[in-house]
Amino acid sequence: MNFLQLFIHSLGRSPRPTRFYSLLRSLGTVTVCSAPPVAGMSTPGEFFNISEQRTLSRKLQRAFGLLCRQYERDIWTPRRRAVFERLKGRNFSAIICQDCLLVPLALAIRDARSDHRQPCPVILDAREFYPREFEQSTLWNLMLGGINDYVCRHYFPQLDHIFTVSPGLAQGYRDVYGLDCELLPSFPYYHDISPVPAHDGPIRCIHHGAASHGRKLHVMLEAFSMLDGVAALDVMLVPNEPDYYNKLRKLARGAKNICFCNPVPMSEIVNYVSSYDAGIFLLPNNTFNHRHCLPNKFFEYIQARLALAISPLPDMSAMLRQYDLGVIAADFTPQALAAAIRSLTPESIANFKRNADKAAHTLCWEQNDIRLRERLLEITGVA
Repeated sequence: MNFLQLFIHSLGRSPRPTRFYSLLRSLGTVTVCSAPPVAGMSTPGEFFNISEQRTLSRKLQRAFGLLCRQYERDIWTPRRRAVFERLKGRNFSAIICQDCLLVPLALAIRDARSDHRQPCPVILDAREFYPREFEQSTLWNLMLGGINDYVCRHYFPQLDHIFTVSPGLAQGYRDVYGLDCELLPSFPYYHDISPVPAHDGPIRCIHHGAASHGRKLHVMLEAFSMLDGVAALDVMLVPNEPDYYNKLRKLARGAKNICFCNPVPMSEIVNYVSSYDAGIFLLPNNTFNHRHCLPNKFFEYIQARLALAISPLPDMSAMLRQYDLGVIAADFTPQALAAAIRSLTPESIANFKRNADKAAHTLCWEQNDIRLRERLLEITGVA
């Protein structure tokens, strides 16, 4: 079998596309259209760089086009047109697309194949509810909300299959666009780790992720400023918004129990954080995608056999309760998170870690792998 995989970011940096790539490679050959892979990440098959030059002139042209609703012009960038010209006429067993604005390219390549007797299903892995992806940003709503909605309305109905990451996102696509999505949560690979006993003294907590202002991580720091002597927090962030990252570091300077540490490679996160007592994730209920998230880090904390302390978001809270994995803040304030963490005891942490150890066998990519292989073979007509 030969597959085409399209996504915006890089192999080795974006967890879910990287896991998809490894699975597809085990089934056949893979042609990848994405940003260049991270250093040391090889692509044995063909690779096409889909990244655009982001010059000031290009940004201004794009902004004008989006304001004028010239959506097709924005979709068909020079780099995407060049990729289409290279790949038209090719016959793939299936095309896996993992970003909204690449769906038109995936469908065009399918329709331009030379042998129409052979099926070529286009499968979308919808990791967000794209029309509201960054709705907390007025500028994003003005510029990109419209084009994402346009692609969802005009192109998504032409897809053969859609996966998404949480029940809430699946419901959103059903309610707004009448689309059925299959649930495929973002589980990490299984890690054979024994739970580390709870530490004496302050509860050792970890948060890892990206420094994004929309996630309001400063609220988490405010919570821990109330927990000196009770809990200590290590923060491991990728500084993708440098100004906000620096603001967070300044906020933490006055707190003796908050420490910033350098991020580790994606493949090392679970082992690195497994020495802690609890994984922390306080996310605001300020967007549709936040409300219905089931993020990578939630499952990475489970694989690391940690207790969890989270904000009361519905999809994440439902799974935490299902497996009894930790505590949920009563609301989204720093006071509520601090109270939830204060409720943890060595005995409850040990119990949550045992439950995480049990859940890790189910909430792992290997389980997704089995189901996804079956579905891919079914969708492509091989099974």
